[in-house]
Amino acid sequence: MPSAETTRLVILDPSIFFYQATQTALAHIYKDAILYGCDETGALQAIGSNPALILIGPNWTPPQSLHLCRAMRRRTSDTRAIIVSAAADEPLFQTDAAYSGASACLTPFVDAETIAHALDQAQRGATLFAPKILRDAHQLAEPTKRELELLRALAQEKTDREIADELCLSEHTVGAHLRNIFRKMEAHDRKEAVRRARHRGWV
Repeated sequence: MPSAETTRLVILDPSIFFYQATQTALAHIYKDAILYGCDETGALQAIGSNPALILIGPNWTPPQSLHLCRAMRRRTSDTRAIIVSAAADEPLFQTDAAYSGASACLTPFVDAETIAHALDQAQRGATLFAPKILRDAHQLAEPTKRELELLRALAQEKTDREIADELCLSEHTVGAHLRNIFRKMEAHDRKEAVRRARHRGWV
């Protein structure tokens, strides 16, 4: 297990109750090395302190959890993050979490021992996702500039005609672009494409 002398753990969660319960459960491992971020601003400041480990609690929305994970990845490649989320059992969320830089996803129903084990494994450099999830995450391609424009227009609930007028394209070309986006994102419709794009921080 990690020692308090070498490890600093940041717990990010808008609920003080999750922080207090987790701090109490992990205090024998991390002692006084536990910091806390209770809102997005505080969370980003805590990430900026370059902790060894980040535990993203279950009271963020799934997109917020992924946003915090990406913020961590942009600032440092040394910090490891575990996400605790009600969406942790969903393969799509797991893929997006791995893509965003998380080392593991846990459901809110796991015990302190499981969290401690996951943190220990993450600090050792392990990634606790199934091989298929990791393959899917590695295969996620960043959208092109044009695809980003279309995704942002979809997020604004614009029609094909409105998108065509805005981007100086024909409706036929817009439709072809959208079909290609849906295929690449494995999305069945506009709402699903927008939801996945938001999870990945593209819109």
